[in-house]
Amino acid sequence: MYLGKKSKDKFKKWARAHSNPRIYANRRDKLVQIFDIRNVRATFENTDIHPPVFGRRLKAARLKMALAQDKLGVLVGLDEMTASARISRYENGVHEPAIKTARLIANALDVPLAYLYCEDDQMAEVILRIWKFSDSEWMGLHLFLDDL
Repeated sequence: MYLGKKSKDKFKKWARAHSNPRIYANRRDKLVQIFDIRNVRATFENTDIHPPVFGRRLKAARLKMALAQDKLGVLVGLDEMTASARISRYENGVHEPAIKTARLIANALDVPLAYLYCEDDQMAEVILRIWKFSDSEWMGLHLFLDDL
């Protein structure tokens, strides 16, 4: 959650209107502290060097399929007017979809759901490769794992 310039301006305007030093001093100071804590927390949450795993994997898979955000959103059943914004928010880590929606997204992108949530890049690649195995490759993998 990012508190933008408009939110800060509204708060300052409210604080000026309620700035009777005798009555509102403690209340105003408390509100300023709460506002600052929320602003710091919101800024800290959104300044990761890398977006969350789900968002990174979603964007990579979407670009690999050469799908626009709005097209992907419509494919998974989102409203046409909000599809692009919702997918963008998922990619940027502002929101995370419910598992049901994430499963629909994974199906539309032809990737396993586990790939979208896998934190390790190498393991994510392994998941993708295994996902695309043919029947004979699956049998070979099962035989290999049984021998371990």
